[in-house]
Amino acid sequence: MTEQIEHQPFWEAEGLPEPGARLATEAYMQLPETHIAMELIDNVVVYPHWSRLSMTPAPLLSHQKLVGRIFNLLSQQPGTTYISPVDVRVNTTTILQPDVVWLAPDSQSAEMETHLQGVPELVVEVLSLGTARRDKQDKFVLYEANGAKEYWIVDAANRFIDVYTHRDDTLTLLGTFDEEHDFQSPQLQITHLYSDLFATV
Repeated sequence: MTEQIEHQPFWEAEGLPEPGARLATEAYMQLPETHIAMELIDNVVVYPHWSRLSMTPAPLLSHQKLVGRIFNLLSQQPGTTYISPVDVRVNTTTILQPDVVWLAPDSQSAEMETHLQGVPELVVEVLSLGTARRDKQDKFVLYEANGAKEYWIVDAANRFIDVYTHRDDTLTLLGTFDEEHDFQSPQLQITHLYSDLFATV
C-alpha cells in the first residue's frame, strides 16, 4: 500500500485533475486548496512547474528565493502585493497564478474572497525550466490583452530582467536590464531595481 502511494501521481494524491484535463472555470474554482501551483488556460489545467522529466510540481529553491525578494521589495510600495499561489481570473476561461503581482491603490483588479478579478497593474514571472516558453508567449499575450500596465520577466539563471510597459494597447519592451543597466519601474517609485533583486542571488 505504501509503495502504491509513493508512485501515485501528485495530482491524484492531492485530489486534483491531471495535467491537460479540460475543466469548466467554475469547477476549477471549486477544487480543494493546494500549495501546488496550478493554472487554467482556455479551460485546460496546467501545472507550471511540473515536467515529465522531473515529475515534481515544485519550483527550485533559488526560484523561490528570488520570488520572495521581489515580493518584499514590492510590499514596501503603496498598494497591495500578492505572492503565488494567488488566482488571477484573467477572463472567463483562464485563471493564472503569477509569481508576484502588485495592485495600485486604485487598482483595476478587484480583490474577491478567493481570487483577484482582472489583471493587476504589475505582473512578475520568474522563469524556470518548465515555465519559460509559457511565460514569454502564452501568458504574455494574456496579460497584454487583459490590461496589464507592466510585466517583468525575470531570468534568474542569466541574471537579467525584461521589462514591458503598456503603450497603445500593447506591452512594449522598455528594456532588458542587467548589472550594467539598472532601471526604474514606470509603475513604481523604486530605483536600482536590478541591484536590489540580484544583490546576493
